[in-house]
Amino acid sequence: MIAVVSHAWLREGEGHAEAYVAISAEFTAVHRANGGFHGRRLLRGADDASHLINIRFFDAVADYERLVASDGYGGWIARLSEHVEERSPGKEYLDVIVDDPA
Repeated sequence: MIAVVSHAWLREGEGHAEAYVAISAEFTAVHRANGGFHGRRLLRGADDASHLINIRFFDAVADYERLVASDGYGGWIARLSEHVEERSPGKEYLDVIVDDPA
């Protein structure tokens, strides 16, 4: 299993956090429709509430790349991007070493 991790910083101003979270929650259905998807977590910084960390779990990088190539994916990213700063870096692939969903 792999994790795809990305960081984002919310734009300043009212409503960006709420909008990002709502769009992200809706976007989960698109992930679920993709084979190899095993869930996701959206984390917010305790010290910096504008910092979000998005972690998605897939069987393999190819499963994530199939999702990214799917129709409509770019539209979802565009909607989310309206609420984050441009300084947000790209994604990182990580191998899951211990999986304890407790």
